[in-house]
Order: sequence, then C-alpha cells, then structure tokens
Amino acid sequence: MSTNGEWLTVIRDTGNPVILNKDLLKILGIGANYPWRFNKKAGISSTEITNGLDKINDSIYAILATYPGERVNLPNFGSKLPALCFEMNTDELKSDLKFWTAEAIRTWEKRIILRDIQIADDPSFTDNNTINILITYELIKTMVIGVFTYPYVLQAMQI
Repeated sequence: MSTNGEWLTVIRDTGNPVILNKDLLKILGIGANYPWRFNKKAGISSTEITNGLDKINDSIYAILATYPGERVNLPNFGSKLPALCFEMNTDELKSDLKFWTAEAIRTWEKRIILRDIQIADDPSFTDNNTINILITYELIKTMVIGVFTYPYVLQAMQI
C-alpha cells in the first residue's frame, strides 16, 4: 500500500493494483481477511489484511454463508441461503436464491447499493451441484461498481 496525496494504491489479493481515493477507503474499511488467513512476512506471522472492494466482497461472503442464529451477539445476522442447500436445482430454487441474496445484502451491507443479481448455473462452467450467484453493486456516494461471484454449493443427498 502506498500513498500519493489524496490517492492510495492498494495491491489486491490478485496482485493487481487498484488506486483508491482515501475518502473512499474510509467507506470501504480495512480489516482482517475473511475467511481468516495468515501471512508470514519477514519471519513474522500475522493475519492477512483486506481493503478496497475485496473488503466488501469478504463482507458479502460472510453475510451469505452465515445462517441466522449462528452469531451469538447478532442472532439475526446472515442469510437463508444455507437453509436451501438440500433443495433440488430448479427454477424455484434459483428464484429463492435471488430473493434471499438481495434481502440479506440490503439488510446487512449498508456500504453498497445492490444493482443486479444473476444466477449462472451453466454446466460448461460449473458442476451440477454449484450455482454461481453474480452480484453487481455500487458503492454508496461513488460511482465505483463492484462485482462478486458467490459459489453456492448444493449438498449431495445420500439415500
């Protein structure tokens, strides 16, 4: 991370630099990576830090992967997506995934405006048990657009 006046250059997990305004970084936040990962640099172990759009994406992942009731001090946090994991891969399930994804993000992620949710379960790029949820959002008070793909995995049922 390097600074240049009002702008900040952030190196994302992908290795690609992103230049952000410092005011924008205040909206996005800086914090520990989710899921937790450790980074060992110069012999010192520490948690990896996430910032920029990756921080928003980590937040969306945490919201969608958490079932309400899992967090002790925040019992309503999360989404109903984990409860749908044993449903059959039908159009009704895809409609439910879109609805509950939008509901959870609008409730818990106040730094963004949800623009679009698409369900992509094309067998050429996923298997029969994975449904990719493509989420397009805009950061509040900016014109920065972010895109996040949440890989929703259906559980195989043993009979």
